[in-house]
Amino acid sequence: MAKEISTSLTKNLKLIPSGEYIQFKDTLSPNKIHEYIFSIKDGARVPIAFDVWNMQDNIDISLWKFNNKKNNWSYISESVNSGNTDEYIFALLPSGEYLLELKYKNSFIREELPSKYKVSFDAKYIAKTMKLPNDPLFDSQWHLLNTGQSLGLLDLDIRAPEAWKRQSASPNITVAVIDGGIDVEHPDLVNNIWSNQNEIPENGIDDDKNGFIDDINGWNFVENTPSVIPSEHGTHVAGIIGAEGNNNIGVSGLTWDVNMMSLDIFGDKTKYDSEDLFDAIHYAVDNSADVINMSIGYTVPFATLERFKQLSPDLYRGYIDALNYAVDRGVTLITSAGNDNSDDLNSLSLPAAFATEVPGFISVAAITDEGSIADYSNFGSQVSVAAPGGSSISNKTKIISTLPRDKGLYGGMPGTSMAAPIVSGAVALMLEKNKKLLPEDILWILDETSTKDQSLKRFVKSSGYLAVDLAVKIAGKYNSKMKDSSTTDNQQFRYNFLYGTATGDLFEVNKHNYSESGDFPSLIQFNSNHGDKILIHRKILPGFTSDTFSFDLANNKKSLQKQSETDSDFVYDRSTGNLYYNQNKEGKGWTDSSKESSLLVNIVDKPNLSESMISLVTSRKSSSISSSPNRTIPLDQHVGDTNFAKYLFNKSGRDFKINYFVDHKGLHENNASMDRGLLEYIDSTLKLLDQNTILKFDGSSHAKADLVIGASKKSQFVGINEMSWGLSVGFDFSSKPIDKLRNHYNAALEIATALGVSYLPEKSKGIYSFEDSIAAWPLSNEIADNFGITSSDFDAINHAWSVFL
Repeated sequence: MAKEISTSLTKNLKLIPSGEYIQFKDTLSPNKIHEYIFSIKDGARVPIAFDVWNMQDNIDISLWKFNNKKNNWSYISESVNSGNTDEYIFALLPSGEYLLELKYKNSFIREELPSKYKVSFDAKYIAKTMKLPNDPLFDSQWHLLNTGQSLGLLDLDIRAPEAWKRQSASPNITVAVIDGGIDVEHPDLVNNIWSNQNEIPENGIDDDKNGFIDDINGWNFVENTPSVIPSEHGTHVAGIIGAEGNNNIGVSGLTWDVNMMSLDIFGDKTKYDSEDLFDAIHYAVDNSADVINMSIGYTVPFATLERFKQLSPDLYRGYIDALNYAVDRGVTLITSAGNDNSDDLNSLSLPAAFATEVPGFISVAAITDEGSIADYSNFGSQVSVAAPGGSSISNKTKIISTLPRDKGLYGGMPGTSMAAPIVSGAVALMLEKNKKLLPEDILWILDETSTKDQSLKRFVKSSGYLAVDLAVKIAGKYNSKMKDSSTTDNQQFRYNFLYGTATGDLFEVNKHNYSESGDFPSLIQFNSNHGDKILIHRKILPGFTSDTFSFDLANNKKSLQKQSETDSDFVYDRSTGNLYYNQNKEGKGWTDSSKESSLLVNIVDKPNLSESMISLVTSRKSSSISSSPNRTIPLDQHVGDTNFAKYLFNKSGRDFKINYFVDHKGLHENNASMDRGLLEYIDSTLKLLDQNTILKFDGSSHAKADLVIGASKKSQFVGINEMSWGLSVGFDFSSKPIDKLRNHYNAALEIATALGVSYLPEKSKGIYSFEDSIAAWPLSNEIADNFGITSSDFDAINHAWSVFL
């Protein structure tokens, strides 16, 4: 039953200046709140981090600002992690009065007792990790630094301030903006507009002999004139790339100092002529552009590039020739994926589709301030990477940038047109760091360093969104050997990638992730110091019958070749992280004529490996996890956050037997009572899981349960919480008879999620249905009667738990 919550402590810290670090410790009782009130001085803007740790119970925190006009507190941000996990909030705070609230949510043990905690206010150390501009509208640019200002997810951004600590400007880089015209006299752009130094303005002579007269800042290809006519779209795109940063004016671009070339192919129209586009690309390349941004395009439904080639061969060839003209000369092309909510499997977005045929051509999808693929964004396996594009929910959720002077100077827009220039600005910083980078190198770095997000797997080739700090870092030290030795290129989330954690892990190499045709697993975060081991199933080792094996090391290609001609069974190449099975023994090479590959596994970080870290196992029934033959959801996309599964595995005795308790009377943890029908549905769901997964479920008392399932009428208690004894699962509940099916659905979904099933992203609506997964998005707000945990869900749970075998 829910209990009343009241404030038991209010502490006034007064002024917190920049450069100060404060720490307190105290004890918070159940159903109580502690408040810390502080202020930021007038005219200041302080980056500050709030950290709460060393708790015994689940304590949530939230940040508020006092609204003088309304005489109340306005919400800013919160951190509501599960169990006694640390809570953290980062904010960039202007002058004003603030309140940090600590609320006791629930006990980590079965008995509610006061919980100790420590809390820190860090305005000193956090500031040293980033470089911040003084532009007044920077606080509104959530794509650069997300402090929750748009009510999205805290820290869901591209990490621009961390990148600026390394490189904030690219004065030697030219970015061509093929779009509508840029307002070249805009006060936040004027110093970053490209100027043709070889042309004398307005003398009517082609001084530089490039075929264009008086082309000082670019060219208007629609009117065939040097006159740059400002457009909203082109000016907004330019500001995202390179609005002058740290000039105490307006917004900040990705790069604070750059040369932007205005190439207008729209004029006053909404569509462009393809010949103007091709001419603009040639102009950009011939006039020394390093990057070309094209926030342009259109989508043809139910079409393919191959079909386009057949029906419009001349236009196809025009695109290919123009795009290759740029890439072959080292110019990086970046384009928007399109705004038609189309899948590249059954639609054609131009020019983005050519990313499949032009090496190093980058297409960009859009994500929102919550990290999900935007509802308008085109998507698919051939879209290179994602970046913030915003949404139309409110002005705060849009991407804030420059507008023409007669349109208000600044404003917000959403779209993949905004996502592409974010990447272009990042590429400008990368090239300033390393001018030798080729387009293919840049694409590889963007892919390799992007922030991987499971919800993006189905929608972006890289399975991630831009992380500009890492991209700039890798760009600075890049060499081709990094790409040649990488095993994660475009495959970070394939089924044969196994991810380790901070504790000891067993990495299985079996018939499900290895084949002699060349498929092999790559191990991510393998750490010998944590006791990690590789379990190799004998069935994948042709001709191996011994109870023991021999192991050896190689340090380079030469020694690896020598080892292939010894009688060693396994050889580990420390230079690449590759572990080989020597099928050929003393014969030359690694394989006999009937075998294609002997590479068993790649360990990405190339750690030390010894014989003791390898074990040979015979397949057991419990470890034979097979995929459903009619699987429609990629397994790697369907397996969710396995941290909950691992936590439950450890707390339940590590034996795959789970003692559960359904709190149908509502006696514990803020749960509500539920009717018998709902209780029976939950029991039947657990019975199905018992019959179809490697897990075994036994009913128990609350005191002995590893998994407690309860109904909640209050949203703050819905979800999965880590407890000292296991997991507490609360599902959204309504006592209204009309909500019977929804209660069943909510219960099944939360249980499946706790066991490893992933919530499928909203973008999958219409792609997957309840016949595929309990985690599918309904086509309407109504829950039909055909939902339930499916064979694909059982498969996902089996896969999530199989790593513990």
